[in-house]
Amino acid sequence: MDSRLILAISWQWASGLLANSKLRDRYWFPLGPPQKWLDSDSEVLATFRGPDGQLHLDPEATIAEYKDACYLKSRPLVESLLAAPAGMSEVYLVVEGSKASYRIAVQMDDGGLLRQIEEEDPSLRLHTYDLPPASVTAVQTARVGRAIYVALRERDSELHSRRTDDFVHSPHILLALLSQVMELRSKDQIEYVANLRCISDHLRNLLGDRILKLERNHRKVWRRWSGSQVSFADGGMARVTGLPGSEPLAIRVGVYTVVPGKSDPDLRESWRLDPYVAGDIIGAPADPDAEAPPPPDRKRLQEAARYILEALTTLQHARKDSPDILFLHGPLVNSFEMYDEGEPNFIPSLDKGFLSQFDIGEADVTAELEGIPPLRGGGLMWNHCMAIYGYLMKRLFKLETPVVGVVERSGSMRFGRMVLEHLVERGSVTQSYMRKLLERLDKYRITDEMLFGCVLDEGEYIEPLPFTKNQVRRAREHWQPVVRQYPHPVATYIKTSASNFPYRVEINQTVATAAIRDVMDLLYHTSLLLPEYSFPVGLDIVDKYSKVPDWLSRGVSAAIAAQVLAKAVATGEPRILQQVRRLLAQSPRDFFFRPHS
Repeated sequence: MDSRLILAISWQWASGLLANSKLRDRYWFPLGPPQKWLDSDSEVLATFRGPDGQLHLDPEATIAEYKDACYLKSRPLVESLLAAPAGMSEVYLVVEGSKASYRIAVQMDDGGLLRQIEEEDPSLRLHTYDLPPASVTAVQTARVGRAIYVALRERDSELHSRRTDDFVHSPHILLALLSQVMELRSKDQIEYVANLRCISDHLRNLLGDRILKLERNHRKVWRRWSGSQVSFADGGMARVTGLPGSEPLAIRVGVYTVVPGKSDPDLRESWRLDPYVAGDIIGAPADPDAEAPPPPDRKRLQEAARYILEALTTLQHARKDSPDILFLHGPLVNSFEMYDEGEPNFIPSLDKGFLSQFDIGEADVTAELEGIPPLRGGGLMWNHCMAIYGYLMKRLFKLETPVVGVVERSGSMRFGRMVLEHLVERGSVTQSYMRKLLERLDKYRITDEMLFGCVLDEGEYIEPLPFTKNQVRRAREHWQPVVRQYPHPVATYIKTSASNFPYRVEINQTVATAAIRDVMDLLYHTSLLLPEYSFPVGLDIVDKYSKVPDWLSRGVSAAIAAQVLAKAVATGEPRILQQVRRLLAQSPRDFFFRPHS
């Protein structure tokens, strides 16, 4: 989706031209005759390694043409080349991208590179292609260009973004990449990879020491966690079909706990499953005399119920079983600012009796949250989903146990936007430059997982940053004081395989600073346990444990079936009870399974 041009330039020829004060003062590096897709309207990112050995990028570099000659204008590049040690023979420019946007990697050599290539393959006969160059040689022959590029990349893989190339050309990444660019205009498809490479290279350079590297050392990590309780939680949903006029929503939240170092299966692993029927947790209207509210948006009600029940089960498990760390499959904090009682969602309150089973009452919620909206008939909406979710989140963030949300796939650009805002606050980039990068991310629909898949190497993660999940301004005015109190996690992206997407990690802030390295080490090493999986294997186990498959309508687990049957009996309608009994009489398949590989 992008092209490559290699220019081999004689340093003796170029330095002779730079002796001209007009070129030197303008910081114009000579490129010889104009090339067909190098022009002054293109966006250029020049990257090179300076005399200090550090990688430098110049996003302000431009192409200039003057008197039938082409120049690369870059002050830091020209200053670096002029400070190069004696004995340099050639300067190589690898230009990658499209005519609208490209990246130029500049690399100096003492002549050893061409000698090495000829020794390895004398049949190339480099002298017939004007190599070494007398002035400037545009390498047009694919075989020769490939040999030079491979040799340059072997000498400095970071300079030539080998990390990005290996990532985007991995088979399953390439499939996702092609699927994504098909949604763009033809022109933007051609420029996609070039822009992705430029933005990711620049962002990696800007982050600098905020990118941290993990050591692959299974022995050390398992020794650190030996004897610790490591828990993984996930929720599953299904509609129990077959009941006339209604479809009770079955939700169950599973928790899988493993103790590394234990060999006895009964001591090593334990399981917890909390099943619910959503209708049983919904409360009656607060004002029985008021006009009946419209039915809730079913999809939003399902989402709200799942988010609350996952948080509730996680909190109960942390309190009762005291694991040393608890991983949640999905975000730690969800965007919950619009699950209110107003249109278009019409989310109802939770049943007070249901909440009392978990020792959650009005006094508990009001002690954690201020500004809960009042009811028209008096009292507070303390048991509404908006308030209960805020209460559960605040309690989770007060735990001493690290609670970690792991987001496997995300199609958003929220984390990348947050990183850029952080760089602006730190003074690394200007506000205008941040807007420019954000416009390009939006234009090419570059998601966080694609962007940070190119930014990060295997085993690397970004130092966690505060991550705002709930925007107060998006909430209805009377709920804004409550939403303002929703806690914000710290978040990062970690890449556990060179050829797989990275994933986002969210951590309750109270433990992030002290435990982050241990948490990331554990995530990294549990992601290496299954070949090509690159995601914590414990979350795969609990996902299969708690998932309610499509065939649930033909066979239901005993725990959920008992609740559905009791609900049917309570209706007093023989026809409904008959339907339920017929449904439950079918032979169920066991879906409490997990991988054995």
